[in-house]
Amino acid sequence: MCEVRIIVATQPSQISGVPTKIPDVMEVGLDGGSMSDQLSYAKEKLGQEFSFADCFDEGGLTDIVAVTKGYGWQGVIRRFGGKLQSHKNSKKRRQHGNMGDFGTGYVRKTIRQGGQTGYHQRTEYNKRISG
Repeated sequence: MCEVRIIVATQPSQISGVPTKIPDVMEVGLDGGSMSDQLSYAKEKLGQEFSFADCFDEGGLTDIVAVTKGYGWQGVIRRFGGKLQSHKNSKKRRQHGNMGDFGTGYVRKTIRQGGQTGYHQRTEYNKRISG
């Protein structure tokens, strides 16, 4: 089944408080009516500006996709909120106690380890649009 899609771009220079100067370019699919109606609508709107109210209805639901704040490489205590080991511990206090059972030959993926914290894509589903 064919679908009419249009390419749109944001204008962050016209909005105050947006931390970027580079426009985001997106591809948006049109729905409703026959394919010829969609194509004529796209030709009619070519070169015009869209507002938020033109695209979304108040009270409707949408999904929000964003990237979390990045914190770089962090150790196991800050990354997972683990407990510091006691002062009697030998050598290391900010690491976990062991890396798993003996003899498996590998470290399981469920073991907490240091690594990249933040800068992950997250999606919140079914957020209601309010006016």
